[in-house]
Amino acid sequence: MIRSRIFIALVAASLLLSFGELSLASSYGDANLEAKLDGALRHFRVAEWYAPAEDRLQYYERAEQLASEVLSVNPEVADAHFIFFAAKGRRLQAGNPLASMWELDSLNDHLARALQLDPTHARALAAKGGLLLDLPGFLGGDRRAARNYLERALQLNPTGPGTRLQLARWYMKEGKPERAREQLVLAAHYACRIRRGATLIQAERLLAELDSEHL
Repeated sequence: MIRSRIFIALVAASLLLSFGELSLASSYGDANLEAKLDGALRHFRVAEWYAPAEDRLQYYERAEQLASEVLSVNPEVADAHFIFFAAKGRRLQAGNPLASMWELDSLNDHLARALQLDPTHARALAAKGGLLLDLPGFLGGDRRAARNYLERALQLNPTGPGTRLQLARWYMKEGKPERAREQLVLAAHYACRIRRGATLIQAERLLAELDSEHL
């Protein structure tokens, strides 16, 4: 049960992120590695935005594979660690989470390593914030630290709809509906700009939840 809650939190941390504005480092000194990293990102985007539900798994798997190939040559690439974390999280969610519990530590290690290599990695910061927000305290959850990570992510990437969605959830947990509403409206706005339909739907759902609670 404990590990299943960790898995849910890990996946939730990756699911709310937007890859629409993920900027890959300009050069790792190897054109082949750059091509593979770009391919990993493109496959993830296809899975998220375009592929029919029955085809998404193969795109997630390919994104994971390409990121892994980059890391096998150069384990110091923060973007590759993060894409591996997100793609594998999606793949595990689509499969049998309970059968994949043993992979959790490795998955979390990739997120931690991305931040070690690049403390200004906005998507990794947002994912870490989401993780700390969703985990219970006895498993390492920390709302104060979660907010710090999310606010730092927003400073680096103010137009990230997934990060604003996470911050809105933080405000909702803290009983601050108006602050949550502000973030949700902005999340919906930026989600529309980069055509992130899933994030827009989540923002609208949370706005409706706020409306129903504060009629």
